[in-house]
Parts: sequence; structure tokens; C-alpha cells
Amino acid sequence: MASVMFVWFYGYQKKYYYEQDNKVSADELIKVASSTNIRWVQGLALCFSKLVQGITTMFTHYVANVPALHSVLVFVTIKSLPVSHVSLQERFVFVRLEPQDLAIYSKTNYTKK
Repeated sequence: MASVMFVWFYGYQKKYYYEQDNKVSADELIKVASSTNIRWVQGLALCFSKLVQGITTMFTHYVANVPALHSVLVFVTIKSLPVSHVSLQERFVFVRLEPQDLAIYSKTNYTKK
């Protein structure tokens, strides 16, 4: 059982470092999303990744194999941090990201247990 857990942890760690080293920049995302062979459909798509900053390469793989994107893309990351106190003004933070012609926002949330 310990060997299975070690192999799983090793593979998970290698995947995380690969995604961290090969993350997609905002320019690449715009280039992929503005491709002429992509069809936009109505709806909401949630893309979950353990990657805290940047967009995982799995998204470009998805777009290459499924040439349809929802009109609203939400990239979700959940990361637990050992923070003992956060002020009320910083519990919900929305930041507009580049480029300004797209409606891209980043939200930071803090919940007290």
C-alpha cells in the first residue's frame, strides 16, 4: 500500500511541476481562443486546475481536441493556505486581469473555519 501511495504522489508531483513549467500565457490563450475553427456555444464552462497562477496546458489540449468553447470560461483553483487572520477588506478581492478588452477577473476568497 505504501508503494502505491508513493508512486501516486510521485506522479502527481511530476504532473504539477510539468504544468507549472509549461503554463499557458494570456497571449497564447487569446491566440487559441480567437482561432477561426473554434465555435462558441452558449453556456458556462468550469476548468479546474491545481495550478495557482496561469492556465494549464490541458486547456490548450482540450481546445485542440474539442473545437467548441462556451461563451463564459471560469478557471477555478482551490488552494489552502495556513493564514490565521485576514482583514474584512481582503476577504473577497476581485482583480481585473489583462487584456482589458476581455472580461477577465480574479477572485480571492477567505473563509474562517
